[in-house]
Amino acid sequence: MRSKVATLHELQAVDDQVTRAAAQAPKTHQEAFLTYFVKRREQLLAGLGDTASTFEAARIAKHVRSLDKLVAAGGTSLPRRRALKGAKPTPGSTGPENRLHLSRLLCPDGWQETVAGPFSALADEALKRLIEEENVEENLALYLETTKFLRYLNAVESNGRAANAELLRKRKVALSG
Repeated sequence: MRSKVATLHELQAVDDQVTRAAAQAPKTHQEAFLTYFVKRREQLLAGLGDTASTFEAARIAKHVRSLDKLVAAGGTSLPRRRALKGAKPTPGSTGPENRLHLSRLLCPDGWQETVAGPFSALADEALKRLIEEENVEENLALYLETTKFLRYLNAVESNGRAANAELLRKRKVALSG
């Protein structure tokens, strides 16, 4: 799958998303998975309140519908709006333990094949249909949302590795001191 090159601003925004998701301390893979998509849907729907343009509203609606396809590819469905309640963040809960926990939930060993694989295939199919000019707007929305989610998963894994290294350093210092 070809992915567009993300800007520094986009990468920082994804890291911020990972930190906020880790603060929620989801208990299961499905809860962490759905939390991402519920928050993304809320972001998109918030844009509807800022536009009077029917073109922009249609574009946002296509992105929201693409989220349903992504969630279905993950084997579940989006709950009704505001039905998913995560744990409230607590002070200090964005620490390395929470980031490592989120990484283990969303990116277990072999996640590139088991978790990301179906989404990469979905992005490839959307890109193929986009190139063939079949439902261009729908496939563009699906492709963009899929690649955004895959970037999020890569950031979760990267943050998890960094958190693990941080925890190992802390343990090493504690044992040697």
